[in-house]
Amino acid sequence: MRLLLALVLSCAACLWGGVARAAERISDVDVSVTLVPGSHGRFSDAQVIEKLTYDAGKDGGEGAGTQLVAPWHIEKLAVLGPDGFPLQHDYDPAEGRIRWNFPSVGTARTVEIRFQAKDVVQETWQTNSFKADWLGRWGHPVGHLMVTVLFPQGFVPQDVYSSWEAETKLRPVQTVAVGLQALVVEAVNPPPTSFELTFSPKLVSVATVWFLLIIAATLMIVLALLRVRRLPIHPLLDLRDPTPTEVAYLCKGSRGAILTAHFDLLLRRCLARVGDRLHAVEADAAIEPYEQIALSFFQTPQPLLDFFMELNAHPAAFEAALKTSLSRKGLLRDQAMLKAAGHELLGYLIMAVLLISATVLTIGPWSQVWIRPWLLGGAAFAVIYGIFATYFLRSGEFSRLGQVKLNKFERLARQGMRVINPDDAYRPQLAYAAAIMGFEWLAGSIPEEDLAIFLPLDPTPAGSVPMPEEASANL
Repeated sequence: MRLLLALVLSCAACLWGGVARAAERISDVDVSVTLVPGSHGRFSDAQVIEKLTYDAGKDGGEGAGTQLVAPWHIEKLAVLGPDGFPLQHDYDPAEGRIRWNFPSVGTARTVEIRFQAKDVVQETWQTNSFKADWLGRWGHPVGHLMVTVLFPQGFVPQDVYSSWEAETKLRPVQTVAVGLQALVVEAVNPPPTSFELTFSPKLVSVATVWFLLIIAATLMIVLALLRVRRLPIHPLLDLRDPTPTEVAYLCKGSRGAILTAHFDLLLRRCLARVGDRLHAVEADAAIEPYEQIALSFFQTPQPLLDFFMELNAHPAAFEAALKTSLSRKGLLRDQAMLKAAGHELLGYLIMAVLLISATVLTIGPWSQVWIRPWLLGGAAFAVIYGIFATYFLRSGEFSRLGQVKLNKFERLARQGMRVINPDDAYRPQLAYAAAIMGFEWLAGSIPEEDLAIFLPLDPTPAGSVPMPEEASANL
C-alpha cells in the first residue's frame, strides 16, 4: 500500500514539474535592431529594442527574468514593464547578464528591454557581419522570434546570409521599414545557437590598416633585398693562409700587427738590430706591401717606438695596406658599409612603424576582431626585420673565414710553437706565437736583446696566456 502511494505521489510530482516547466516559456520575441554610429563614426553599434512575452501559466505573473548579452558591452540600458514603466533590474558587466523582476499582476508577463550594444558589426575579408550572440541564449524555450535589422539611410544590403538558414530553412527577407532598408528574420522555435547576419558591401571597414601592413611588409622586403644587393662582394683573390702579421691584426688589432710585422721581418733578416734600434738591410722575395711600408721607415736605424709617433704617417699607411691584403683573402669585411646598410634598414622600419601607428591611432580599429592577429603579425614582422637590421649594425670587422683562420692558428700555437732551431733558420712559428700568445711567450726562444725591443710595447695583457710549462702540462 505504501509502495503504491509513493508511486502515485512520484507521478504527480513529475506531472506537476512538467506543467511548471511548460509554463516557463517565452511565447513571442520581437527584436528591432538599428545600426548606429559608434565612437569612431562607423556603423558598428546597434540600438536594440526587445519585446518579450512570457507564458505565466495559471499561477500568475510573479517572478524574475534574466538575459545574457556577453561578450558584448552594452550602454543605455532600460527595462520596461507592460505598462511602459521601468522595472527593477540590474546589470552585471563582468557576467554580462541582465536581471529584472516582473510585476505581480496579470496572467502574461511582458517586458521591453532597450540597450545599445557596442561593436556588434564586425569586418571580415569581404563582408560585414552583425553578431547577436544573445539571440540564441534565452533562459527559456522561445516559441516565435522575429528580428528586424534596420540599416542606415541609403545603404542597401546585398549577399545576405543568416547563420540560422541551415536549421530553419528560412532566408532573411529584405523590406523597407520607416523609410530604411531592413532585413527580417523570422523563426518558430529558433535554434539555441548564436545569431549572425552577414551582408555586403562593407558598412564597417578599417581595411586600410590591413593594406598598409601588407604594402609596408612587401616594400620593406624589396628594399632590404635591393640594399643587400648593393653591398660590395669581395671575391677571394688570394687563397694563401694569413701571415703572422695578418693573424696578429685579427687577434690584437693594428698595434699587435705592427709589432708582429717588425718581429717577423727581424726573423727573416729583412731588419737588423743595431743596439736598441732597427735598421732595414734587405727585402726577400715574399715581401708584402705593408712590410715594404714598415721597411721604408727604417732606412736609417730608428727605435721601434718612433714608428708609433703621432706625426708619423707610416702606421696609417701600414694599416690600410694590411686591410687590403686581408680583404683579398676574404678575412675582413667592410664594416662601414655594413653599418650603413643596417642604419638604412632601421630607417625603413622606423618610417613604416610610425606610418602604421599613426593610421591605427586615427582609425581606431581595436573593436574589430580581425585586426588583433594582423597587428600581432605586423609586430612579429617588425621584430624579425629589426633583428635583421641589427645584424648589420653589430657585424664585426672579421668575416667567418677570418674567424676560422684565427681559430686554426690559435690551436696550432697552443700545440707547441716554442721550437728552438739550432740551425738559426727562419722559424715562422715564432712569429705566429708572438701574434697570438704574445712576446712574453717567446722567452728563451730568441735572444733577450731582441725580445727587449718588443716586450714593452706588446698589447697582450700580462698573464692572459699560459706560460710554456703550464701549456705543456695541459697538453
